[in-house]
Amino acid sequence: MKNLAGKIKKSFPRDTVRILRMAGKFGDDMGLAVYGVGGFVRDLILGFENLDIDLIVEGDGIAYAGYFAKKQSGTVIPHKRFGTATVFLKSGQRIDVSTAREEYYLHSAALPEVESSSIKNDLLRRDFTINAIAVGLNRRNFGEVVDLFGGEADIRKGIIRILHDLSFEDDPTRIFRAVRFSHRFGFGIERKTRILMRKTIEQSFCKRLSGSRIRNEIKLLFNEKDPAGVIEKMVRLGVLECIHAGLKFNPEKFKLLRRIDKTDIAVDSVCRQETERWLLYLLGILHGFNKNELEVISARLMLSRKERETVMSLIKVEKACKKFGSIKKDIPSFVCRALIGIPPEGLVMVISIANERRVEKLVLKYLSEWSRMKTVIKGNDLLKLGFKPGPEFRRILEKVLFARIDGFLETKRDEIDYVKKHFM
Repeated sequence: MKNLAGKIKKSFPRDTVRILRMAGKFGDDMGLAVYGVGGFVRDLILGFENLDIDLIVEGDGIAYAGYFAKKQSGTVIPHKRFGTATVFLKSGQRIDVSTAREEYYLHSAALPEVESSSIKNDLLRRDFTINAIAVGLNRRNFGEVVDLFGGEADIRKGIIRILHDLSFEDDPTRIFRAVRFSHRFGFGIERKTRILMRKTIEQSFCKRLSGSRIRNEIKLLFNEKDPAGVIEKMVRLGVLECIHAGLKFNPEKFKLLRRIDKTDIAVDSVCRQETERWLLYLLGILHGFNKNELEVISARLMLSRKERETVMSLIKVEKACKKFGSIKKDIPSFVCRALIGIPPEGLVMVISIANERRVEKLVLKYLSEWSRMKTVIKGNDLLKLGFKPGPEFRRILEKVLFARIDGFLETKRDEIDYVKKHFM
């Protein structure tokens, strides 16, 4: 049986090795078998650093986590339904502990019902062979590999392979994860696995997933390196249909995604807040959808109010692009009127869709300068001039602001004279 003890010592910081040794010792103290499992082991074999420690315990994982936390003066948060717990050490290290278990699904896309079991059955419930590898941590077997399904061989070959034929039907989110791991590691998806993915999509099993589960998978996918490449892979595999059946792609849309890559950096450099990267690429794939379609997708993905507003800003983005295409003279206030209310992600889209250096310079000027300008006069000044409080205040102050942005007003006296001339 292969042993990775030497690689563990060589690959991880001393503190991490110490934690793994302690994990095995605490298992010995309680008479429990303890294993490192999943991505932690996969990345160890690949030679990637992954300090996210996932432990499997044959026995009471929650009791083990409590013992671990007590011995290390840490804290523990149990999750009794799934037999899992999270240990937080004073160093800031997080350790996820699970009871070895098997799962069964009452119906497709349901959250699983679980019961305690063996390490073999726990590995069998996982998504792909590359994630179904464990390594022993007890003193008697520290570093020994438990690889019952050929996961290490598939890592060496660069293959994503499902564990059993009903895996995607049981949990269709594994379709998204297959794409994510394939893209991240540059692995191919094994032929039978691709066939089962396609079958699950065609039979509409993804429609049974809650919107929040699909949204979470989209976040993970679009936050990977090269999200445009992720989306291209999703298109080739037909996975975008899991988000919305009407998502169609052509060469121009692929070019748009690549432009977003570059534009995002430019906007972030002058913007007061960073763009939500995953949401930005969601806008990219939704470009061209009408208001009703955007509302349907926002509801399906159970977006937060802020996320929904960002998606719906695509309507204003499209209008802004048309306005920029029709004007011959770049008047600052005209630019502001077109862009006010569009979130940073939407401004990235304006630049990317327009694909003109002139538009990019105007949007960046708006972000860095015009959007930050304010009037000197306030509501109290309008009251002193005899205006009554109400919606009119906002309209007057906006007109004054635009006149200042266009360079016609400089001082407070200028602003007051402007109000007297145009509104009294």
